[in-house]
Amino acid sequence: MALKKIIDISSIGRLIGLFLFVSALAKLFEPQPFFGFIDQLNIDNKRVSLSLIVFVEISLGVLGIIGFHKKNVFLLFGILFFIFSFNHFYVFIFKGITLSGCF
Repeated sequence: MALKKIIDISSIGRLIGLFLFVSALAKLFEPQPFFGFIDQLNIDNKRVSLSLIVFVEISLGVLGIIGFHKKNVFLLFGILFFIFSFNHFYVFIFKGITLSGCF
């Protein structure tokens, strides 16, 4: 019971949502590091991939901040972070790329 008062699920969701929202805004205002990473992966449509990633991050960020459907949003957070982690693991191990353009 005491742990539930210390760590509130809704505050964690808001914190993750804020992190995703700030990350998306950083990609919008300074896309060059992200484009450098996309160039290393040989993806042709840089602007489309940036738009999709920013849209997903902003959407999930806002949903996390306002606390809308907490279980579904946490599931989507988990899927997004799994894809992000798998992508970075794959690129690091098989392509030898260490700079990802993240903060």
